[in-house]
Amino acid sequence: MRIGTAWMAVGICLSAAGGSACLSAAPPRRLVPAAPPDVRGEFVELSGEWKLTLNVEGNRSTWPHHRWLHWGALVENRFDSQVVLVDGSRLVGRLVAVSSTSMVIDQNRFDLVTVPRNKVAGIIVRPPVSPAARDRLEDWIERRGGRKAAVLRLIDGDELPGRDESEPELPDPLPLELVTLAWQAEGLASPIAVRLDKIAAIRWTPAMHRPAASSAGTLGLDDGSRLAVTRVVADRRRFECRLACGIVLKWARDLTEHLVYVRPPARHVRYLSDSPPVDHRHIPLLEQTVPYRLNRSADGTRLRSGGHLHEFGIGTFGRNRVVYNVPPGARALSVTVGIDAAGDRYSSVIFRIYVVGQDGTPRQAAASRKMRLRSSPQRLVVGLEGARQVVLIVDTSDWLDRRDVADWLDACWIMNRGGE
Repeated sequence: MRIGTAWMAVGICLSAAGGSACLSAAPPRRLVPAAPPDVRGEFVELSGEWKLTLNVEGNRSTWPHHRWLHWGALVENRFDSQVVLVDGSRLVGRLVAVSSTSMVIDQNRFDLVTVPRNKVAGIIVRPPVSPAARDRLEDWIERRGGRKAAVLRLIDGDELPGRDESEPELPDPLPLELVTLAWQAEGLASPIAVRLDKIAAIRWTPAMHRPAASSAGTLGLDDGSRLAVTRVVADRRRFECRLACGIVLKWARDLTEHLVYVRPPARHVRYLSDSPPVDHRHIPLLEQTVPYRLNRSADGTRLRSGGHLHEFGIGTFGRNRVVYNVPPGARALSVTVGIDAAGDRYSSVIFRIYVVGQDGTPRQAAASRKMRLRSSPQRLVVGLEGARQVVLIVDTSDWLDRRDVADWLDACWIMNRGGE
């Protein structure tokens, strides 16, 4: 009887949301405010001035943009096609049709979306399973290496420079899904029909230009879509946002249940990864030193920790020291620390933050608990009154320096209001 009851419970869980969630309610997402403590609340609405309203234990709580850093966490999609826009946004969904001026995407959350061709940097048709391989494919789209022609990459790794021979107008009626692409490869007399299931990715001619963190915010959806936005209004009646590349997405219906991450433009914060440190030292266990990386893990992959993707941060290995000068107007340093997903079960470190006063005397201002691969990331906030420098140190713990891939996530200076 107990076994039957257990299997019935599993069936209920799988049927609750297409097999991806259980009927038991997930805890509200975490809001990271400029000043601790963190708050958990359900999204209610977001105004055009980036004023966020949450439902916190049955009560409405409103947060002006200067009081919070981000809400929720980014998720990744490892299975579906992704259209990469020139501002770094990505829309997850199937490619329905392509013309010489536009393309239609069956986006998982927004239904059909028509996007101008000159706003598309590329498409990841078949995302690799490996996170590192996915990162390399995204880098291939973003880092053109001086090549101006469009390039089609097949799943076997071959590349075909050329152009797609699309019709001037979109087909009417639209097909359910694009099956083949007419591709005029360089050196061939006529176009060839390439099946989409044979394509890994396409890099088109528009180059990517990611907006600065201070000029655009980020929205993350539960299907893995990520939008670089300059303006957004989202509530129970409508969803409207303007992307940094100029595209406007607008629907007269509730899409707030699909929002999993919101970050306002960084007008009151400065991310440490926007500039290099003034000093860095890695003391290797043997001989090979490894440089720090900005907005990447020490392995060169995107920052992943605690089961989520992170936009900003500094990646190092263990036995590492990074030094930053405190900018004028900074009142606090906020950072979340954790072992990157590129680590392994032997990873074990302790993060420490030292503050150097005007007289040059250092003092330990904060330290994390012992962090391992499966440890939840920990937020550290340090006041900076009278500080001249901060020193970020990663100490090895149990296993010396064995795959200690350490991340300083979302590290930022909290600026005084007068310094915005």
